[in-house]
Amino acid sequence: MIPKELWIQNIVDVIVQIADPLFQEKAWVQGKTFLSISFNETVCQLYEDWKFEKFLKDCEQKKDLPEDLLVELKRLFKSLDIYINEHEPYSVNEVDMLKDPKWHQIQKKAQHIIDKFKKIGIQPLDLKNIRWV
Repeated sequence: MIPKELWIQNIVDVIVQIADPLFQEKAWVQGKTFLSISFNETVCQLYEDWKFEKFLKDCEQKKDLPEDLLVELKRLFKSLDIYINEHEPYSVNEVDMLKDPKWHQIQKKAQHIIDKFKKIGIQPLDLKNIRWV
């Protein structure tokens, strides 16, 4: 089992990718990074690699995160699920996606969550220090 602190950090580091439109443009559209290079890969990291749904249930049971942050994480999970179900994830066009007002709302939710994590001392991956190829 992965240590809780590392699990939280891994989740945060994927959420910061969801929050950052510049990262998405450079990574998802232009393919200029070695990190998640598509929306699908980012979603797979969050859902499959880091077991986002299990993470939420675990944090709720163990009270590992402030209640308001957990509520926001659940809202993000629900919003992502809806978005994925509406857009057939394996055929998402990231160029169109980055213009989609529904996606902008998800980005804002993700940024709000990142701000909350920072307030409790958890720093996300600094995407400004990524080496672009």
